[in-house]
Amino acid sequence: MLDERTVCLLKIINEKCAEGSYKVLAIDELVKEFPSYYKADSDLIKLMITALTSVNFISVKFDKDDEFCISPTPKGREYIESAKKQQEKIDEPKNRDYLGYFFIFLCVFLGTFLAFFLIKLIGGIC
Repeated sequence: MLDERTVCLLKIINEKCAEGSYKVLAIDELVKEFPSYYKADSDLIKLMITALTSVNFISVKFDKDDEFCISPTPKGREYIESAKKQQEKIDEPKNRDYLGYFFIFLCVFLGTFLAFFLIKLIGGIC
């Protein structure tokens, strides 16, 4: 399981290498693409690239100072697609049947009213 920052980097790499081929990416370019609330720097990006390589989510052809020749693997692309599907399931609105709940409430209310009415009717006769 990857942390949020590493998943974000994997998404950025997938977007940059959309055709699936290797692409030379500068660390500064990746830092600029990162959301500011993660406060990513070049050391963190290098560490995350190493982590993604170790789990075979990306392939690195070469790494020169602050440039990497990177391509996402099919496993990395599949991970992002499954993460998107899970997020869509979370974002789906809950389909609640409010009409059904109202009908149940109405039946209980009317049943209680009818019970009290019958008790009064029978109590008044006896």
